[in-house]
Amino acid sequence: MSTQRKPGPQEESQPLSDEMVDKYLRSHPDFFADHINLLTILRIPHPVTGAVSLVERQVTALREQNRQFKRKLMELVQTGRDNDRVNRQLHNLTLGLLGARSAGEVIDSLFEHLYRDFKADVVALGLYDLPAGEAQAANARALERDDPALGAFAAFFRAGRPLCGRLKGEQIDFLFGEQADLVGSAALIPVGGHGRRGVLAIASADPARFHRTMETLFLEHLGQLLERALERYLPVPPASSSQG
Repeated sequence: MSTQRKPGPQEESQPLSDEMVDKYLRSHPDFFADHINLLTILRIPHPVTGAVSLVERQVTALREQNRQFKRKLMELVQTGRDNDRVNRQLHNLTLGLLGARSAGEVIDSLFEHLYRDFKADVVALGLYDLPAGEAQAANARALERDDPALGAFAAFFRAGRPLCGRLKGEQIDFLFGEQADLVGSAALIPVGGHGRRGVLAIASADPARFHRTMETLFLEHLGQLLERALERYLPVPPASSSQG
């Protein structure tokens, strides 16, 4: 009975020569039929004078299509990771708000998570029916429903949905006061339907972070969550409290 000698370590690691590759391909003419994906990365010249061969055009198109698919896949993977991260952060925020035992603790927990987890540069919160003392302790603003300055937010309250982008000067001054210079872009979130509880503003020094075409579903959920967390500690708003 004959036995084959196993190659030694040096033979296994020996690089293939051009002659060896040539011999292998000649012995396996169907190799590329079984490994068609290699054609998208190989460069195979064609002896066509004055023109590019059809095969070369097809291979070039396949390479470009492959690159586009890879870019799209990476974008989808990154979007999935971003969504997972936001969901975890929202879950942690929800737990923090549910564990609060007063309106002040709700607000403190909100600010803590927005600054720490969501990397907000500036946060502002204005609420109706919030006792002035508690508002000051929680770094929130007690709003008056008849405040004429709220006219700058009339369209926002009528729309009843989050607004992202660059705010008007009077809106920035009203919400952020001395920190107005830090605001490059912001997200406005109604607290309660049409802002019946107030308004939450999350700002960034980056003018491009919040823009008018961004998805606002998470912001809507945040406004609803905050209203539910606060309604245990604030009086029922009047029926005519919708803004605009």
